[in-house]
Amino acid sequence: MIARTTITAIDEVNRERCHIGSEQNKLQFIMSNLTSQTRNIEADGAVAVIPPLSNRQQLRHYDKHPHKQRHLIGCSIN
Repeated sequence: MIARTTITAIDEVNRERCHIGSEQNKLQFIMSNLTSQTRNIEADGAVAVIPPLSNRQQLRHYDKHPHKQRHLIGCSIN
């Protein structure tokens, strides 16, 4: 009886590992797609308009003028 319970428990653990592995594969695929999409956007000449958070370790440069224009457009739409 103990052997059967142990085998059942091992099978359940193996099923969970399989499920976790498939979820990790999905996440890796999504992350690689997001990375390539970001590279494509940057390659097309897009520039950052929204200012970075002040607590970022690496602050990125942004142009304040387009940010102000974007803010005005957002306010007029909403």
